[in-house]
Amino acid sequence: MKNAMAIAVGLLFLSGALGAQAQEMTAAPGKIKAIARKCGDTKALDEELRGTWHESPIFVSAEDEGVATLLYTAERGRTWTLVLRFANDRSCVLNYGENAKVE
Repeated sequence: MKNAMAIAVGLLFLSGALGAQAQEMTAAPGKIKAIARKCGDTKALDEELRGTWHESPIFVSAEDEGVATLLYTAERGRTWTLVLRFANDRSCVLNYGENAKVE
């Protein structure tokens, strides 16, 4: 979890350095606009993942030092998003993609 914390701190720093607005990028075919490793309000991020991408959390870790890891997926793994959720109501997207499968 310490590596995840270091990544999260770096993302929080980067998020602040880039300003309050989330950056957008062109993603792989099928997912035209995507959240580009952004940090923000947990509730707003959750609403965006559920509303825009039709993803819901299928895995939520226990909190470790105020941080939980969540994996959101759309039906049949069409899209997925890996999120760190902090105790201060902030969350960061660590990664996202398409066509995931559980082996």
